Amino acid sequence: MGKTKGNGLETGNPGSVWQSTTGLSVDAQGNVYPVVSNGPFNGSTSFGDSFLKLHLTNGAFSVVDYFAPFDQQCLKDWDYDLGSSGNLLLPDQTGTHPHLMLDISKSGRLYLVDRDHLGGFVAVPGFSCATPQEQSTNVDRIVQESKAGLIPGLFMAPVYWSTPDGKQYIYVSGANADTAQGDHIQAFELTNNQINLTPVMHTSISYGYPGAGIAVSSDGNKKGTGILWALQPAPCGGGGCNPQGPAILRAYDATNLSVELYNSAQNATRDGMDSYEKFTRPVVADGKVFVCSQSTLYIYGQLHP
Repeated sequence: MGKTKGNGLETGNPGSVWQSTTGLSVDAQGNVYPVVSNGPFNGSTSFGDSFLKLHLTNGAFSVVDYFAPFDQQCLKDWDYDLGSSGNLLLPDQTGTHPHLMLDISKSGRLYLVDRDHLGGFVAVPGFSCATPQEQSTNVDRIVQESKAGLIPGLFMAPVYWSTPDGKQYIYVSGANADTAQGDHIQAFELTNNQINLTPVMHTSISYGYPGAGIAVSSDGNKKGTGILWALQPAPCGGGGCNPQGPAILRAYDATNLSVELYNSAQNATRDGMDSYEKFTRPVVADGKVFVCSQSTLYIYGQLHP
């Protein structure tokens, strides 16, 4: 394994790449896209609450583009991290923005950006926090932006799935860090470089803080095989808590989230888990689902007679 140098940024304290333990996104050209959490911002060496586009040249990473919301100072002051979850690089799209990326902040605000032109920072003269102006959605130079509160907040990375008939769904599981309030897993549809901000479906139950770790699987493009897997944390009380009790693995029809196909509590003696590891997500590979608890790796698969 070769060595690489850091990017030389002074991100301040905290100003780290947290993403609730989600790994970094990388595109086919080798560009790396971290999302920085709360911290100082100046657009040159400090990038708190920013999307970054990093490229490796001569063994060192450098910032080639960035986006910071116009209300970055408010996010920092109120602990509303932009980087509370990992971002999602979408497959190539048709239209004017073929290379899209999205994330949702701790305040539940959605940002859809063009990876070829992230958007930089727009300074608003006379702007102050806690005013109606803070809910503006047409200031930042990005593809689409929602108001805060689209969902309670996001800690578990969103996932994408394209159905056999060409519909594009983005699944999210929100939660509020201050109150531990949960939310239903919701699916939003992506059409013509825009996300319909009204969810097209959701689960019947809510998932408490920090939300469900989710993954999608399907048997290629075969209809009727899409499954959304969700790891439900145990209830844990107040804001920022650390769930300890057993998690539950649930499976839903990815085209109709009101239909639950399976959950590990149905036969807890056989399928139940011993605990829950915070920010854990299920991993699907080779027809099996892998889940880690605090002490055990569980592998779920089809039962054979």
